[in-house]
Amino acid sequence: MKIAVTGGSGRIGRFVLRELLEHGHEPVNVDLAAPAERICRTAIADLTDLGEVYGALQGADAVLHLAGVNAPGKLSPEKLFRLNSLSTYHVLEAAAGLGISRVAAASSESIYGWCFARHRFAPQHAPVDESHPLLPQESYGLSKIAGEQAMAMFHRRTGMQAVALRFGHVPLPEEYEWLSRYEGAERFLWSHVDSRDAAAACRLAVEADGLGFEAVNVTADDTCSLVPNEQLAARFYPSLLEFARSGPPHAAWSSNAKAKRLLGWQPTRSWR
Repeated sequence: MKIAVTGGSGRIGRFVLRELLEHGHEPVNVDLAAPAERICRTAIADLTDLGEVYGALQGADAVLHLAGVNAPGKLSPEKLFRLNSLSTYHVLEAAAGLGISRVAAASSESIYGWCFARHRFAPQHAPVDESHPLLPQESYGLSKIAGEQAMAMFHRRTGMQAVALRFGHVPLPEEYEWLSRYEGAERFLWSHVDSRDAAAACRLAVEADGLGFEAVNVTADDTCSLVPNEQLAARFYPSLLEFARSGPPHAAWSSNAKAKRLLGWQPTRSWR
């Protein structure tokens, strides 16, 4: 397939472009600038301009939407929300207008709320699956809700297959050395996924058939901490001690079972 990848010049994008090439697809990077290393053709486009998005997606069979601001604090809250939500809407609107029936987009486990919460709180249950309430306290998480709702709407309107990938923290391979010492990892429940495994999930999300709209957690099977879960729970989330004691000492606090079941995805790399 010819697959347009928005944000292909970014942190995860280069891994996605390579993953697609290695599996026989024709990726086209859609970004404001080409990456330092040329992997494939780049179509320069501003995703806040619907006309430019139409031009960039022309001829694509599928879209992987990775572009956007990836954390709060990089822009003012209102600018972040506008950029992320409008860009996602434009990608979906253009894809629908061009008859593209397969779209997957980068969402985030930050959508659940605790990662960037001003008022700290614990998950209602663990492992956290996709049924957990979405409780963000800032515009980044809210923009991800808006994006997922837009995906669901376009599926209802056009039948488009739309898969939201709720990534955990995505370290690069060269960052593994300090991953277990990451200060504040309790804010994202020690959830992580290797960048190459994240890229595989992206590919599988557009290769899959008959999914409709779905949101899936994309996270490793283990935590990014050397400290056993029982000790982590006792210190940070005492309400979840029962979960922490019930399984392997480093089992992930987020469930990836749905991604495995629907996409046939498996995390294959570990920092340990």
